[in-house]
Amino acid sequence: MEKAPTTIVVMRLRDGLRSSVSSGSAEKLQMKMQTKTGSAEMTSAAAGGAGAVVCGHMVDRLPDRRVLPPIEAGRPLHAQFPVCVPVRMALNSALGSGVQHSQWNLRKVMLVRVGPAVQFKSSHTLMKGGPVCSQDLLGYIDHYSFDAASAAHRQWLSRIKCFLFDIDGVIHTTAGAVPGAASALSALRQAGVGVRFLTNNAGKSPAMVAAEFEKLGIDASTSEITTSACVAGDYLSSKGVEGSYVYVIGEPALMSMLSERAGVRPIGGPDDAGKSKRTLQSEGHSIATLDPPAGDVSAVVVGADGDISYYKVAKAAAYLLGNPRCLFVSTNPDPAYSFAPRAGGTAATLAPAGGVWARCVAMTSGREPDIVCGKPSRSLGKHMLSAYGLDPATTCMVGDRVDTDIEFGRAAGMHTLFVESGTTTAEAAAAAGPEQRPDFIAESIAVLEAALVGEAASD
Repeated sequence: MEKAPTTIVVMRLRDGLRSSVSSGSAEKLQMKMQTKTGSAEMTSAAAGGAGAVVCGHMVDRLPDRRVLPPIEAGRPLHAQFPVCVPVRMALNSALGSGVQHSQWNLRKVMLVRVGPAVQFKSSHTLMKGGPVCSQDLLGYIDHYSFDAASAAHRQWLSRIKCFLFDIDGVIHTTAGAVPGAASALSALRQAGVGVRFLTNNAGKSPAMVAAEFEKLGIDASTSEITTSACVAGDYLSSKGVEGSYVYVIGEPALMSMLSERAGVRPIGGPDDAGKSKRTLQSEGHSIATLDPPAGDVSAVVVGADGDISYYKVAKAAAYLLGNPRCLFVSTNPDPAYSFAPRAGGTAATLAPAGGVWARCVAMTSGREPDIVCGKPSRSLGKHMLSAYGLDPATTCMVGDRVDTDIEFGRAAGMHTLFVESGTTTAEAAAAAGPEQRPDFIAESIAVLEAALVGEAASD
């Protein structure tokens, strides 16, 4: 009698959802889902051969299932089909380039071997380490939560050659260094893993960031640090505007970076601090009376500014309206940053970031920025990979925001790690759309050192 093929079912479980998987014959596999809002059922033919894999992405609505190539008999499953995280990338690799990543953003994943007359039933609680009675349960993967004790997760870490770290909310917060961050960075360097820093904060130069790191016990050179101010300066340099005036909404560091990297003459910034609508009125403000004239100002650059005012927004808009050739540069799109970290169960205290002021200028002038320099810019991703000679397949972006850091990493084809030490909560990260959903979630980057220590201990 011919041996019936074994079918491996990869399925997702969600809170409030129960599932059952059964196989009444060797030819068909039946999957039923029951949710709070109803039930769904999918029956598929099992492919022949030594074994077949049927992937069901189990959500409230079941999309088309996919059948993977037959499993080779006598070889471990993980050696043929790397279902270890990140599942999205493994499935995409196994199925070919025709499958979009968004189809495989699985969270709780279990692997079940199903054969004739074998039934398996489980609930979401099993995915949290509850008792498992069936020998047909191969295991489970929490696609999001990074587990330093997991061999699969440590194996993933061993393939990463470079980490790109956001800074605010990842390395430190306004309350000080993130616990374990300095030690984790040191451990990565000792393991031969590249470390780079990329921040949307245009209010600090690489030298300022390096000096702050030194106080926190973190060793970093300015060549390893890229800020959105650096990118803005490089962009203006590429436009050949050396020697021209540039009106700036931003901090002194932004002005100095523009001067240093593009050779321009920044105006505004801290020099316009304290000025108000009354100042505009007393100056007889109009495009015709701008000093310097609108035609002499090659760009308006907008970043975070602690002294933002009606005056600054009006001046920036006037230069854009008065000179159609004037470039409009936004350093970053961030709407807010963590002014004070979460404490005592409360949410993080947020304050306006550079993206807010860029939108003010855009709405006042009726012009959109010619470039947004910071994350999640796709051009920035290409620039970073090229500048440092990085391969996105072995590079991981680490951040505390899904709308900038994680979206940036995903758009560039990198691995992504979200940390809870900054602005966004883990719940929000897990619920993000496909383009902003991280491969992993961890409390902080301290987990990376724990994984490296676990890997060394297992050698």
